[in-house]
Amino acid sequence: MAPRVADAYFNRAVVHGRRGSHELAIADCRKTLELAPGHARAMALLDVETKALHIAENAQAELERQVRKVREEAAQQLQSERRQFEETLRRQQEQLHLQQEEFERRLRALEGGQPSASGSSAAPEKPSGNDPAPVSQKSAQKKPAQKKSAQKKS
Repeated sequence: MAPRVADAYFNRAVVHGRRGSHELAIADCRKTLELAPGHARAMALLDVETKALHIAENAQAELERQVRKVREEAAQQLQSERRQFEETLRRQQEQLHLQQEEFERRLRALEGGQPSASGSSAAPEKPSGNDPAPVSQKSAQKKPAQKKSAQKKS
């Protein structure tokens, strides 16, 4: 009876091995060898599955190392890009601040009649109460025409 049970464990070990369940295959190989100590195929399969398990463990460890490495590189890249973004943002804010200051300076110059940075007054001069009112081009053109029509009537 023991050889039949041992073969059943062995067969199950083969199935576990094909599915990649190396630990279960190793356990069934050991159970087979417990029941049938000279089972040559169980000894060979135990060797194969033990090596496969080590390969799988090493592959898993390597995969985890690679994932860590990629994550670290991605984090470094992200930090670098963030620093660049923050520097660009800082420069743009400085530029905007300078533009705002220039705008406010020009606005004060316009409101107060003070000269702007170029040295000329940005606001037109307001006529004083004693100065004659400015003459527009249309009113200047009407006066000679009125004089001519007055001369014809006389």
